[in-house]
Amino acid sequence: MPSARRKRMRKRDMHKDFTSSQDLAASITRSASKQTYYTIRFLVDRDRILDAYRAYAYFRWVDDRLDRGVTEQPERIAFVDHQRALMDRCYQGEWPLDPTVEERMLVDLIRRDREKSTGLQSYVRNMMAVMAFDAERKGRLISQEELASYTQCLAAAVTEALHY
Repeated sequence: MPSARRKRMRKRDMHKDFTSSQDLAASITRSASKQTYYTIRFLVDRDRILDAYRAYAYFRWVDDRLDRGVTEQPERIAFVDHQRALMDRCYQGEWPLDPTVEERMLVDLIRRDREKSTGLQSYVRNMMAVMAFDAERKGRLISQEELASYTQCLAAAVTEALHY
């Protein structure tokens, strides 16, 4: 078995060992970006550190799935549509019975977001739009208008995350 495939399998199996989204979120963040991990750990308000890890790690997982795990466009779009539907249901107060451990990070993040129209909700919705764009555009040229929309969503997400 090629070493890259073996490494992905080990990483996927590693996620199955986590019982809480909290532990998984910190682990994904640290392994993906030590700079992000320590920036969150030392600069984010204490009561929001776990949310920051969950937010970063969940979207890192989604992005990795889109880049490496789900190869065909219809599958990528279906995956993002499923994640978007999960997000929408959670914001309506409908909690899933059996999310994956990775999806649990999103569920726990939204469950802690008790106010309406918060910066966190704006961040989550804008990052989901960025993921949807990535799923749809892969392998094709994009227009200036599409790029402007993508840039706006990404900028809004990052700004909201910093303010939140």
